[in-house]
Amino acid sequence: MNAAPALPADGWLQLPPRQVPLDHPAFAGHFPGQPILPGVVLLAEVLQAWREAAGRGELPPPQPPLQLQAAKFLAPVQPGAGLGVRLQAAATQLRFELLRLDGDGAATLAASGSFALATAAAAGGPAAGAGR
Repeated sequence: MNAAPALPADGWLQLPPRQVPLDHPAFAGHFPGQPILPGVVLLAEVLQAWREAAGRGELPPPQPPLQLQAAKFLAPVQPGAGLGVRLQAAATQLRFELLRLDGDGAATLAASGSFALATAAAAGGPAAGAGR
């Protein structure tokens, strides 16, 4: 059995860079003349990276119901940009940072936020304080 890889001292797992295709369908109409990747697509990239990391045993898997606790969209992501994903799991949440990787090697924080991790009560288990 393989042990999960050791996380850096800051607890963030840096995932392999992802590439935004030049012809991604989300760019159509968002926005004509200056296409940017919609926030919902950025969140989908975070979830996909989380599932891939969980599949390798690096993080706990996402469990429904997923709840987005917070999200900040800080910089636009244009067609062809690279995306760096950093994830940090804690007892009750998964924090994320999405970096826009520009061709010149610069990295700009494009989005950050957190998802609540499912608890026994949220997953259909006994609710806290039940039976009082």
